Amino acid sequence: MCKSWWFGRYFPFTFAVALAVPALTLQAVSITVTSPNGSEVWTADTLHTITWSAVEPSGDVDIWCHGAGSTNYRYLATVEMIEGQFPWPIAADFAATNGVIILRSHTDGDTINDASDAPFTILPATAGSLSVLSPTIGENWAAGSTQAIAWSSDFANGEIDLDLYENGEFHTHIATVPVGDGSYSWSLCPGLGDSSDYSIRVAERTLYVDSESDPFQISGSAAKYLEITDPADGSHWRAGSSMAVNWNSGNLVGDMQVVIAADFYSCGYPDVAIGDGSLTWDIPKWVQPGPALVRLFPLDCGFITDSVRVMISSVFDSDSDGDVDYMDLTALVDCISGPAAGSDLTEPCAAVDVDDDGRIDLFDFAAFQVAFTGS
Repeated sequence: MCKSWWFGRYFPFTFAVALAVPALTLQAVSITVTSPNGSEVWTADTLHTITWSAVEPSGDVDIWCHGAGSTNYRYLATVEMIEGQFPWPIAADFAATNGVIILRSHTDGDTINDASDAPFTILPATAGSLSVLSPTIGENWAAGSTQAIAWSSDFANGEIDLDLYENGEFHTHIATVPVGDGSYSWSLCPGLGDSSDYSIRVAERTLYVDSESDPFQISGSAAKYLEITDPADGSHWRAGSSMAVNWNSGNLVGDMQVVIAADFYSCGYPDVAIGDGSLTWDIPKWVQPGPALVRLFPLDCGFITDSVRVMISSVFDSDSDGDVDYMDLTALVDCISGPAAGSDLTEPCAAVDVDDDGRIDLFDFAAFQVAFTGS
């Protein structure tokens, strides 16, 4: 089963006054989050104001905060849309590494939504410090050797993640250890792969505090034995679809980790039998379109990792041509008024029901508009 982490934006829903869709007219009422709208850093146990603009404001608006994780929602308040703001006394125990404010209003039977364009951060009321001491810049560690990762911190308790990065991208998880240990003996895989641009990131995820080492080198790695055969570099995958990852492994045995890392999202299969030769990834509908890295990393340290890059297209890319265009608009309209319409959604219409409420409605059209226009 895929263990997934969602690090980023919810659909930045905005409404135009009208969308040129046959036999469909959008209401003039609209609402747009103006703050927080991405990259803000707030602190728990302080007062901040959530603001929005509205066209033809009417009725009430529900305010929610979506934190780190696809199901982590917290209701904040319900206020009149015309107010345009809500002073939010952030609780002392509240923290969000990838917070998104979501507004939802029901006006004359229709649902009006918007969300922050990008994640913001809520730091704990008191956050400690963390610093990597080893490796240092330019060090050369031999593949297959044992080396000490060291750090300093003023945290009294808790655990930290030790992760290996290459060229600024996640490579593999090393360990999770008590922060108070101060060091960890790492047995490097013989087949890790040579590079002069490795770094180690030490992170206390619950408090959003981390530190990354300067670049260092790993050399003397064993030959490569594992190869991804499908997908090929540059392949297109569609959000909401099921895609296969296939590999050749010769006579190798044991288990490996399969990691698929997209923008603000990572999916990990921690215990995959090398001999299986294949697995299927059910891509969530809300994964952000863009590049993704597919990486295999055997848990037996005798073999090197392999990876390929793919492009994930929008869930609305019904013809899989890599963009959202008028052909996709025609397919979406058919899900409302054509033969595919109905309360019992099946493919392909079920794929574009982005909020999974069993119908294609204005919520889904709002998401389509963002994918179609980019705003």
